Amino acid sequence: MKNLVKAPSRALMAVVLTAMGSALMAELPITTSFKFGFGSQTGGLQETSDRGYLLNASAQIDYKLTEKGAVVCEIGWRYLPGMERVASRYQQQNVSAAAVGTSAYYKYETGQVLRDEMYNIRSQGWQLGLLYSHQLPMEFYAFGGLRLCFLNTREMVLGSEIVAGTAPASQTAATPIVSVTDLGKANEISAMSPGVAIGIGYTFLKSNSVECSITNANVETDRFGKKSGMMIDFVYRMKF
Repeated sequence: MKNLVKAPSRALMAVVLTAMGSALMAELPITTSFKFGFGSQTGGLQETSDRGYLLNASAQIDYKLTEKGAVVCEIGWRYLPGMERVASRYQQQNVSAAAVGTSAYYKYETGQVLRDEMYNIRSQGWQLGLLYSHQLPMEFYAFGGLRLCFLNTREMVLGSEIVAGTAPASQTAATPIVSVTDLGKANEISAMSPGVAIGIGYTFLKSNSVECSITNANVETDRFGKKSGMMIDFVYRMKF
């Protein structure tokens, strides 16, 4: 009997606490939102990845300072895809005698080098932002501040290099292979880059927005070294 009395009491208490929590959150000058979208890479970023687009997603908290101004804290994730490219594909040779019959036996004076190398470079990582947002007329708003990007760049290489030596006295014997070098490897380098971000947004239906912003960032690889560029973002923002 006591449990039957306590159950409604606990349910009522839970409802009261939930209502109090909602009322307290409503009193705080805080707005949370989630953003996701796509964008483009420019400058050294595009040179490194050979791709023109990127993907992004972030969570954001706005703390209202004045009627039109707010401090914005954000944490986000970025993906900068890469494209497979040919670094070198060539056949360097010095032939002193033609093939014997229909066979593939050759005689070389200085040897032959066959090289085939391809690579793909992509980056991904987190970013932290501290921005200031200011409300403009006609539901527009502008924002700017600092974004700290932590991008991990992965370079994947596929390929091999074959060096053939001088053929023996008999031309009926195949040219021996002096060495075979595997060029395949995967290397990762992390780079932290503080950048400046500026952007503009437009609010519609009270809790929805679209934004466009520009942020500078750095990436680093063995092949290209340290490169800087701009990330242009187009995002959809949903407020909670």
